[in-house]
Amino acid sequence: MTDKRTRAEKIAAMSEPQLVRLHSKNLREVEAVVDEGIRRLESRVKDDRTGVEAQNLAELRALKCDLMAYHNRMDAIAARISGTPVARSGER
Repeated sequence: MTDKRTRAEKIAAMSEPQLVRLHSKNLREVEAVVDEGIRRLESRVKDDRTGVEAQNLAELRALKCDLMAYHNRMDAIAARISGTPVARSGER
């Protein structure tokens, strides 16, 4: 039998530790996509520091920094709210 609940209903039924793990997992997926985008743009840009691709690369790198800062803040909030231990080794 398949589960007919919506995504929102499944999330609403999760415990706080489950929500923390889901959020962290989803952020790691987004970070992996951004990392791949950076890698691909780096291979195209090479030494060009002024073109459109170089500007896109700079914006994507800035976005990566924002994502990491967001992830770190959410880790800290989750730890305070739910008592879930959060690794501080820098690993994700």
